[in-house]
Amino acid sequence: MTPVPATRTLRDGLLLGVVFACIVLALVALDRRFFLDDYPPDIRSVVGDAAGSPSDLLIMVAFVLVFGTLLGGPLLSLRAARRERKSPLGFLPAFLHVAGLIVLVNVVDVVVTDWLVFCTLRPAFIVFPGTEGLPGYDDFFFHFKASFLELPSYLLTIGIAALVAGAFTLLDRRRPRPA
Repeated sequence: MTPVPATRTLRDGLLLGVVFACIVLALVALDRRFFLDDYPPDIRSVVGDAAGSPSDLLIMVAFVLVFGTLLGGPLLSLRAARRERKSPLGFLPAFLHVAGLIVLVNVVDVVVTDWLVFCTLRPAFIVFPGTEGLPGYDDFFFHFKASFLELPSYLLTIGIAALVAGAFTLLDRRRPRPA
């Protein structure tokens, strides 16, 4: 089976990464508490439970946007790859393509959202009152470790890739072929 071209994976993965980063930053701008669990421990300990939690509406909107991007984006990319090839994609090429897309989304999230915006630029909408100057805001390794060195992130990547690739190849096989 022929793999999906690396250029498609790279282009679509970076595009999905930028879209995902914009969604994350918009959610934090709307309510910085949204990703409080993803902040470094020193910041979480100062903020504590007193911060409350985001509204149910924001949580539902975020769910639709995030999973729409992480599931819909790879499906659209697979569809475009299938159209370019003019032949069905097997499970393995589809799985590897989607896994590559998700890894690239993760790379953009760490480099742009975490390192550039959170650790370097640090706009006011990210900083919780009373936590200004805490070392966690400068902890680049915390974000790297959370995204790349912990088992759940790998399992999530594999799970999303398998789900999307499996669904796509199953639906692609059932699709009627032109005569």
